[in-house]
Amino acid sequence: MGSQPASSSSSLGKSLLAAAFGSILIAANAGAATLQSAQDALSKGETATAARIYDDLSREGESLAAELGIIRAALQDGEFRKAVAHANQTAGEHPDSTDAAAMLAFLLDRSGRTEQALSSLQVLER
Repeated sequence: MGSQPASSSSSLGKSLLAAAFGSILIAANAGAATLQSAQDALSKGETATAARIYDDLSREGESLAAELGIIRAALQDGEFRKAVAHANQTAGEHPDSTDAAAMLAFLLDRSGRTEQALSSLQVLER
């Protein structure tokens, strides 16, 4: 039961620590929300999961894509008024986004406000 040289046990300790830390990082990254995971959830009809992921992402800085995802999730879940409210907010926060303007125009047109929909698209012509 001889003791190992200090450098050998120190190397073993560093290797074990690195392996343990690496496992923690891998586990943390595996659960990280991504736009792709939100899109996958939405395509599977898991609107509540998709909305939660998009909401988390919008708070983390994935602003425009996540906000558009929130609108799509609300639409797919049958929450039309919520989708319109988010579309108005998103278009206002991202005035140069053709995607945000198109989504708002689509929703306004579907709700019978065609003139307002056309006006929202004219902003893009400037």
